[in-house]
Amino acid sequence: MGLLLDLPKEKNTMYYDFKEAYWVVENLGYDTTSCGFQLNAYPTREARIMDKNILSNPTIGVGSSGSNVVNSILYTWNVQIAITDIFPNGIPLDSDTQKKAIYEWIKSHTGLPFTDVLE
Repeated sequence: MGLLLDLPKEKNTMYYDFKEAYWVVENLGYDTTSCGFQLNAYPTREARIMDKNILSNPTIGVGSSGSNVVNSILYTWNVQIAITDIFPNGIPLDSDTQKKAIYEWIKSHTGLPFTDVLE
């Protein structure tokens, strides 16, 4: 699962309007009382899949892109929150159910008009 939400040029370092940027929960972890994760925005789902991969030939014949490693994160929100704020009845054992609850919390907490993307 992921989310779609436009990312305006004034809100990212590329200074480009990303229509339907792909937002995904990553680096999810728990301790005894809290839940931590990052909500990262990428230009597309494909860019997220390729993030941190090495490009075999990043040149067009002259010059280069500056790096041969894909770095496609446009925006990051680091979250550390009490487990009970997301899972009032305890953490479900199924990882898909956990992520669904986290995405629902994100949408509710931010009030932003995210659209669900099912994968």
